Amino acid sequence: MAIALELVKMADQHVADLFILISGDEDLARAIELAKGKLANVIVFFAYDPSNNLFASRKLTYTADDRKRMNLDFLEDCSRPWTPEEGHAEV
Repeated sequence: MAIALELVKMADQHVADLFILISGDEDLARAIELAKGKLANVIVFFAYDPSNNLFASRKLTYTADDRKRMNLDFLEDCSRPWTPEEGHAEV
């Protein structure tokens, strides 16, 4: 609930025009709708592993402006140390 309230509050105050939410919970869909009503864009990153029956809420992912699956390869890549030679990551 606190995440939803903070998202809506920051969108209302125009703190940023893009928010990244890491979640799969459907109860955040309404907060995304409200943030988008304040002209904010919301990208949802969610865990995805069909072999372990791990999915995000369809309502949540379709409410967001964009969605990104976090599979095991993605999460392992995030956990390895970054080196300056790699440059900036592309989302």
